[in-house]
Amino acid sequence: MIARLGALAFALAASACFVVPARQYQPPPGDPYAGAGGTPPANTSSYGDPAGPPGATAPAGPAVVSVTIRSSCGSTVRVFYGEKPPYSSGTSSTISSHSVESHQFRAGDMVWLVDEHDQPVASTGVGPGTREIEVPESCNSLIAH
Repeated sequence: MIARLGALAFALAASACFVVPARQYQPPPGDPYAGAGGTPPANTSSYGDPAGPPGATAPAGPAVVSVTIRSSCGSTVRVFYGEKPPYSSGTSSTISSHSVESHQFRAGDMVWLVDEHDQPVASTGVGPGTREIEVPESCNSLIAH
């Protein structure tokens, strides 16, 4: 038993001492940064241009869209700005009869016409080209223009 433990301890000690020498990075032929150790300056991309490869743009979040909300309805209506009423976070509001309002949305946001119990009646999505959302005289739909 002691012989086995001794052999195991020797094997562990021997493997712990085995060190692989580090290899130095060799830049590929034609690398413009070869003289700098193969790495670009800290403030540039691998293409040497702070903007990245030609034609690349920085990733952008959803576009902010300014939308006019126009009501042709003869009464005040309830709306919800968010994913799905009444189950998600969002904003409940009202739109007065025959009124015009302006709101800022992100492309992809939803606008809902809801009843007095916050249940959906109609909805429309806001796209990057949406400029107006209308509540027509029927008061039971939304029309995006």
